[in-house]
Amino acid sequence: MAFSNPQAVKMLALGFLAQNLALGLTYGTYSAFVSRFVEEFNAPLSLAGSGLAVTALVMGLTSPLSGRLVARLPIAKVMVAGALCVALGFALLSVATSMTWVLATFAITGFGMVILGPIPAMTLIANWFQADRGKALGLGMLPLGIFVMPPVATLVIAEWGWRVTALAISGMLLVCIPLLLRVQDRPGETAASQTASLAPAEPVATFLRDPRYAVLVFAYAIVAGGGSAITAHMIPLGTYMGFDANRAAVLLSMYGFAAGAGAFTFGWIADRSNGMTALLLNALLHVGSWLLMLASEGYTTAMLAAALMGL
Repeated sequence: MAFSNPQAVKMLALGFLAQNLALGLTYGTYSAFVSRFVEEFNAPLSLAGSGLAVTALVMGLTSPLSGRLVARLPIAKVMVAGALCVALGFALLSVATSMTWVLATFAITGFGMVILGPIPAMTLIANWFQADRGKALGLGMLPLGIFVMPPVATLVIAEWGWRVTALAISGMLLVCIPLLLRVQDRPGETAASQTASLAPAEPVATFLRDPRYAVLVFAYAIVAGGGSAITAHMIPLGTYMGFDANRAAVLLSMYGFAAGAGAFTFGWIADRSNGMTALLLNALLHVGSWLLMLASEGYTTAMLAAALMGL
């Protein structure tokens, strides 16, 4: 379906919402919590920054389950279940009494994220856009939340505390559930007819035996792992470099803003070449941006490095 179809655009918007609820409210805020965890629980910085590592691990382990759920249930129901899990994780975070508790809440959040955002949202958008699919996926995956939330979370935490902030994030997820219930899996289908059409065309084992798939997974893991690390530690890194918390938060916002441009750009590249070319260019940008960040001595250079990382 083309961008001229209002219903397709509506589903694109809902996929965008789900993706940003899943990633924007977690990856976009976690870095602002890290220093508070250090103070509250007397935890080393490496442990305090490990919440997103736990989240990423759980997301990776449960992604196959997410794919099966999307193939067998209406996407709206899967997304709502994910939103409830993420909301529960942040609600439990607001009453955490130890770093062990904090890490456990982000394990719950990780499972919710994978069934709220990436897989359901990409499946929804792919179902509605046959032409310009790469561009549509790029738009749907725009990480607006990672641009908006770092300074917002930093300010709210400074004013109201990290526990109130976590509870507010939980509430935001619950408020958005009625919108997620409007998701329709694909054009011209009712909820009852969606299951069969979403079944995978080939057995999963076919992909697992393909060495090209293993290379793709390994390459993506390296690139995504670097992004996760900088998302968790950008604000502490900025303060370590001598910037105040608000300016450090803007570094993460710049990362999110550039990631939005990157999502659209690499979607365009994928439409006109292939996914592997886009991934290779992305990896090269990551290498250059990390080297630039290591050499950074001022705020302008750090901002440029953050922008390249986001791309």
